[in-house]
Amino acid sequence: MTSIGERLNLAIVPRQRWSLSVDSLDATLDQTPDGTALVYVDGGSPPDIAAELHARVESYGGRYIRVDCVLTPNEARNLAIAECDREYVIIHDNDVFPRDNWAEKLVQCADDTGAAMVAPTVLHGPSTKTDEIHIAGGEIHITEDRVMDRNNRHYSHTKMADLPEKLERQPTSQIEFHSCLIRNELLQQIAPLDEGIRSMADHEDVTMAIEALGGSLYHEPAAIVVYVLMAVVEKREWGYWQLRWSNEWNSQSFDTFCTKWDIRRDKGWPEWAELWATRERTWWYHRQNVAMTWLGKGLRFSGRWKITSKPVSALEELVVRQGRAERKRRIAVLGHA
Repeated sequence: MTSIGERLNLAIVPRQRWSLSVDSLDATLDQTPDGTALVYVDGGSPPDIAAELHARVESYGGRYIRVDCVLTPNEARNLAIAECDREYVIIHDNDVFPRDNWAEKLVQCADDTGAAMVAPTVLHGPSTKTDEIHIAGGEIHITEDRVMDRNNRHYSHTKMADLPEKLERQPTSQIEFHSCLIRNELLQQIAPLDEGIRSMADHEDVTMAIEALGGSLYHEPAAIVVYVLMAVVEKREWGYWQLRWSNEWNSQSFDTFCTKWDIRRDKGWPEWAELWATRERTWWYHRQNVAMTWLGKGLRFSGRWKITSKPVSALEELVVRQGRAERKRRIAVLGHA
């Protein structure tokens, strides 16, 4: 009988930082079923981190793919997907920590339901011991006049102990990429993932593409992973973070997504989410020092309103040069920013 591991590819990809990648890899491999085929994509991590990642992946018997610059999430996922040839693929971010038997539970849900894509319960917090929910399934709704008026994460910011009722396995229309299982037959039909979507709307694009092919999406509450929130952005990650949440990448992502799916760009979730993403980038100031922390708070406050968010963040990008350095590195390696 074929084991779960023998049916499974695990594709680990960078999301927005490097600092947790070694610890996350160790924790993930501890919970990975025997026989799972590992593909690890490393986008531009510092040499000391790269060496540790390479050694661990090689020791496991996996495939380590290194690109010497920051990658968008979909660029990294596409490199991994091209190496995947088993029944199921778990796409897993490099800052996520799974709990017991998460992979087996995702596979079991897919087997039981025939789901094309399965999401675990994702917790978030400052450490792996958190019990606060980030997403436990969700809902996307688009009106007749093409406004995405709902893009909700169920039970977000609710403590597991405070849930009104026990979570049950059920269909969902919203899944985030922190860690999710996709049936490879459908994944290969939608691959390569859209690299015009560089920072935001990548979850929505994939879930909508799978549903358009007739695939179903499920949330499996018994499978749990933890997304460790940013306490501080390390100095050597500043440029990565700034580029990852740059106005350029955010705007291009929403332009591509809204055009592709005929979604109103000026109303509903795309408008709200772009404001959020503009504020998110300023988190890298946090806890650097007192002055920078207060500056970051000021920038986050200004990012609450459309009229102030883009001019202020554009000025920040002009003054702070780390993001420019990462752009130059991408141009040198990939031929484009």
